[in-house]
Amino acid sequence: MLRDLRGLARAYVAVLRAELAQAADDLTASGRSLVAAVVLFGAAAGLTLLVVAVLVYVAIAALSLWLPAWGAGLVVAGILALVALLVGLAARARLRRVEGPATVVRRRVDDHLGWWARRVSDGEGGVPAERAKVEPEDWP
Repeated sequence: MLRDLRGLARAYVAVLRAELAQAADDLTASGRSLVAAVVLFGAAAGLTLLVVAVLVYVAIAALSLWLPAWGAGLVVAGILALVALLVGLAARARLRRVEGPATVVRRRVDDHLGWWARRVSDGEGGVPAERAKVEPEDWP
């Protein structure tokens, strides 16, 4: 009996280590997605600044062109504003796919508890299936 308890404790520790490693991998992936979203937002901000710079340049340079200065400036500014909008929308979509740390941990714990519940309900632990169901309550 004591040997079985030691084996169970070792198995539980091994499972916890594996779960922690997997949770760390999930958090790393979420962090990478967050960095990508921040870079895209930075690109959108850079393009917005470029719109302002181009507007100034076009206002000066367009004075000698056949179009009025305001017309040439509006065309270039409109194109760059559209590009900045598309980059910003791509960044927002990417940011929405980032999984928060609390969600990652909750998902991993739920998966872990479900695995133990299935293992116990399969008869390996000697606990009846109706008592083996584990439902976490009041998760944050």
